[in-house]
Amino acid sequence: MSKSQNTISSPMDITGLSESTKTLANNLLNAMETDTTSPMVEACAVYVASNVNGDTDVTIEAISNSIASSPSDIRSMSIELISSNTLPLSPPIDALVDDIVTKLGIHDMASFPLKNAIENAETLNDKTTRSPSVCAAAGVYITARINNISTASQANIASVSDTTPVSIRNAMNDLYEQHDDIQITLPEKYNTY
Repeated sequence: MSKSQNTISSPMDITGLSESTKTLANNLLNAMETDTTSPMVEACAVYVASNVNGDTDVTIEAISNSIASSPSDIRSMSIELISSNTLPLSPPIDALVDDIVTKLGIHDMASFPLKNAIENAETLNDKTTRSPSVCAAAGVYITARINNISTASQANIASVSDTTPVSIRNAMNDLYEQHDDIQITLPEKYNTY
C-alpha cells in the first residue's frame, strides 16, 4: 500500500497520542516476534496500545489514515498479532497514574504526591480484580482526597481515564470490604464521595 500525500510519517506521530500510549506501543513492538519495521505492524501496536490505555483522543480512522490503510485491516491484523505473540497488554500502573494526573493538570502541583498515588493504585491493582485503568483512577482519587485537591473529583478523573465514577467507588469499596490490612487512609469525608 502506498502512502498518500496527507499521511504522516509514522503512526507514532498522530496528534493526541499520549506518551504512555507511545511507550506501550514501543513495548509491544519490542516484545513482538514478527518483523516490526512494517508501518502496518507499527499502526497495529499503536491501535492496541491506545485501546489498552483508553486513549480516546486517538481513533482507528486516524491510525489507519496514518498509513493509508483501512480500519478493518488494522483491527484484523491487530487480532492476529496479539494471537501470535505473547504481548504485555497491561500498561504499567505508574504510566496510567501519570497520564491521569497530567490530563487533570495536577502533575506539577507541590501538594499532590505522585508517588503516593502510584502506591495507592498499585495496592488496589494487587488486592482487587479491577482493571489497571480503574485502579489508577481510584489511586489518584484517594490521593487527591487525602490531600484536599478538589479539581480531582471522581467525575473529573473518570472523564480523563476511560472509567466511570461508579467504577472508582466500586474499586474502593471492594478493596475495603475484602481486605482489612490495606494501608490507605482516607479522610472522614470518604463516604460523601
